[in-house]
Amino acid sequence: MKKSILLVILIFSTNVFASNYDAGITTYKKSCKKCHGSPYYASQQLDEDVWLEYFENDDEKLLKAHAKDTLALSKINASYYKNRRESLVEFLSENAKDSGVVPPCTSHTCGIVKPKSIKK
Repeated sequence: MKKSILLVILIFSTNVFASNYDAGITTYKKSCKKCHGSPYYASQQLDEDVWLEYFENDDEKLLKAHAKDTLALSKINASYYKNRRESLVEFLSENAKDSGVVPPCTSHTCGIVKPKSIKK
C-alpha cells in the first residue's frame, strides 16, 4: 500500500515538473525566440547566476537590457509573460551554461536559430 502511494506521488510530481518545464519553453518561444533564437541555444549562453540576476527586483536587469526595444518591452509587460514568468526563469536557470544539461533534439527544441544578441 505504501509503495503504491509513493508511486502515485512520484508520477504526479513528475507530471507537474514536466508541464512546468514545457511551460517555460513555450513562454520562451512566444516571448523571446524571435530575437534570441532557439530555447536551448539561448539558455546556454549565460550561467545560472546571471540568468537569475536578470529576473531579480521585478526583472530590473531584464528591462534595462531591453530598454531600447519596444517589441521586447511590450512582451515583457504583457500579462502572458507575467503569468508564466516563473516557468521561464526555471527553464533558463536549469539549462544554463554551467548546468551540465545537454540539450535534447526533439520537435520542440531541434534546430538552432542563432539570436540577434545576448548580452552578458
